Order: sequence, then C-alpha cells, then structure tokens
Amino acid sequence: MKIKEGLKIREIAGENILIIQGTQGVDLTKVVSFNRTAEWLFNEFAGTDFTVEDIAIALTERFDVDTEKATIDAENFVNSLLKASAIEQ
Repeated sequence: MKIKEGLKIREIAGENILIIQGTQGVDLTKVVSFNRTAEWLFNEFAGTDFTVEDIAIALTERFDVDTEKATIDAENFVNSLLKASAIEQ
C-alpha cells in the first residue's frame, strides 16, 4: 500500500490535520487529526510502498514499544488512513 500523493499535514488550531491539496469539493467529513507519532509515520512512509509490518518495525525501532503493541498501533494508523481514503492499495 502507499499513501496517496497530494496529501499534506498542516497545523490548524493547534491540531495536525491531513489536507488534500489542490482539490475542490473536498469531502470534509473525512478529517484525520494526527498526534506526533502519526505525523512522523506519515512523513516516514509518504512516497513509499509499505505494509503494516513495516510500520510496526519502524515503531519498535524508534520507540520503546514491544512488537505486539507496535502492530496494533500500526493497524490503527493504517485503518485511519483507509477510512479517509488516503491510501492506495
């Protein structure tokens, strides 16, 4: 899977929000707010093909988290992006 091109994270009112740049008539019912870890993951994997396992590995390498927790967090991250139609499979 891959994060769709044209997506950017912008700080709006103190929140990191996923924005689809240059698109008119955007469906604003699909808003994704990122914490710092999700923002890091987004930037780390933007423009690359990845799997949930790739994300889990990145989390265990950067943070003090075990593989089971990292996998759950990776699945949640991917599911959030899928719900917002931000990932190509």
